[in-house]
Amino acid sequence: PILRSTACNEEFCQAGRMIKTEEPRVGQDRSIGKVQDEAIDFLRQLHRDGVIETADQLTARREDVLQQLRKSSRFIATTGRLPNKAHDGTASTTRKQNMLVGGSWWQTYVELQHGLRLAWQNSSKCIMRSESSTLELCDLRHITTSREMGRALVENMKKAFNNGTIAPTV
Repeated sequence: PILRSTACNEEFCQAGRMIKTEEPRVGQDRSIGKVQDEAIDFLRQLHRDGVIETADQLTARREDVLQQLRKSSRFIATTGRLPNKAHDGTASTTRKQNMLVGGSWWQTYVELQHGLRLAWQNSSKCIMRSESSTLELCDLRHITTSREMGRALVENMKKAFNNGTIAPTV
């Protein structure tokens, strides 16, 4: 799987920081290629773990995901330091370019739950990682109103409370 570094080095450990200095920020635009690579890597992980059972299912799911990513991608204008292709002796220059940034894809409930469990298991700082296989997912992506969200939150908090025996739940 594609894992992120801990961002620690010989001079400084960032394990205790809530926000790591080299951690990508939520909502940061990333190239379509990077998003596709990460999606395919995740699907392969699901196949290795038996969530996607056959090679044919993996191929079909891969094509579906790539199609969703292509449909939801968009072009953005970006300015930054890019390699200079001219032979004028400079190593880089500030340029403007249009870049296709990755979109999103809809994970199935099983994919989302397995990904959640993997993230918890591989977290650099998380309590009870040994319980990652029992982590339950409350998939509320279908909810569209505040009233529905309130009801769902109360209902799922009751399930997580589990008569006083807290069940790991997200």
